[in-house]
Amino acid sequence: MAPLTQKDIDYIDSNFKWPLQYDDIWNRYVVMLFPAFLLFLGLIIPIEIGLTKFSASWAILLLGFAVYFIIYHSKRIEAERKFYSIPVTSFQLTNIEEYLKQLKWTILEKNSSYISARTPTSLTSWGENITILFRENELLFNSRPDAQPNTYKRDCVNFEALYNLLNNDAKQLTDRL
Repeated sequence: MAPLTQKDIDYIDSNFKWPLQYDDIWNRYVVMLFPAFLLFLGLIIPIEIGLTKFSASWAILLLGFAVYFIIYHSKRIEAERKFYSIPVTSFQLTNIEEYLKQLKWTILEKNSSYISARTPTSLTSWGENITILFRENELLFNSRPDAQPNTYKRDCVNFEALYNLLNNDAKQLTDRL
């Protein structure tokens, strides 16, 4: 993952999502070729074979699958581009590295405006690239797949893990006071 530029950070601040880049098209949107192929087959089968009950049934089935896959993958890819806000205290903000270590995420890069980390590989994921931007009393969190176009909601699992860890820590801190 390339380091964030100030232009990227400004775009994220104003749009709460990653800017669309050429790498995104190749790494994430190429998966859309499969449903496009199904869509093509669904349209071409009745034309080439002739409109019979059998070809019409297959065409409708393929068109249905194609539309479903296109909608599903486009929604997942857009969700993986978004940044989500997590409210934090100043103590949590300064100790964010400790929280990431508790989650067993490897820190790749850290500076005053953001931190990049990577989740370990698992049976359901080859690892996710985590990006956290620091804001006053909040974190902007994003989890994107690494080496695969879609992780089937692994980004939501990573968000919930960090969110719950920070929430539980805040509750424990207020209970001690």
